[in-house]
Amino acid sequence: FYSVGGASNTTRTGQEACEPGHYCQGGIKQECGSVGVYCPEGSAQPVRVDPGFYSVGGASNTTRTGQEACEPGHYCQGGIKQECGSAAVFCVAMASAPSSVQSGYYSTGGTSNTTRQGQSICEQGHYCLDGLRFTCPEDQFATTSGSLACSVPRNGQYIVNASAGDLEAVDELRDCEPGYFCENGVRTQCENGTYADEPGASFCKLADRGYYTNSTK
Repeated sequence: FYSVGGASNTTRTGQEACEPGHYCQGGIKQECGSVGVYCPEGSAQPVRVDPGFYSVGGASNTTRTGQEACEPGHYCQGGIKQECGSAAVFCVAMASAPSSVQSGYYSTGGTSNTTRQGQSICEQGHYCLDGLRFTCPEDQFATTSGSLACSVPRNGQYIVNASAGDLEAVDELRDCEPGYFCENGVRTQCENGTYADEPGASFCKLADRGYYTNSTK
């Protein structure tokens, strides 16, 4: 409470409850002080804002009346709410600091890269760096989850790419079938007069004189 009435501080006639946004000690009312504290009605002293919360209410930063939990995609320190920051970090509800995205994961949720709310492991067919997810190029593959980079197939192998937009589909690495040769992850049918009689061929052989090649079609 604080004293009121009278012609001066020495002739007070009554007392009133301290208004929200202020605290009262020794009969004197003062503004709460900063965004790091708040004062509900009847406060005898400022209340420090909890970690993961921010101060609200009042006419200014010096007269805060309460606190609220930090929303996902934001973090709160010293009574101030801030956006999480970048795709490389995420903030769950009541975060007091951003959390770094794990290696091989990407950040999710929020309305932009600066308000991410969670993380997910990088799916097969993709690689993830700095909280961002990228699709492997057509001539590269990632057959395991959590990849940091895509791999280049060896000669004699080719890639069957996952369906675009289907996160459940996966890239598949196969040995080149007889009748084909494979380079840089691409399968090509042997031309007339050449052949590949074993799986995993990286080139086609010329048919010997007196022989002909069978079509794979």
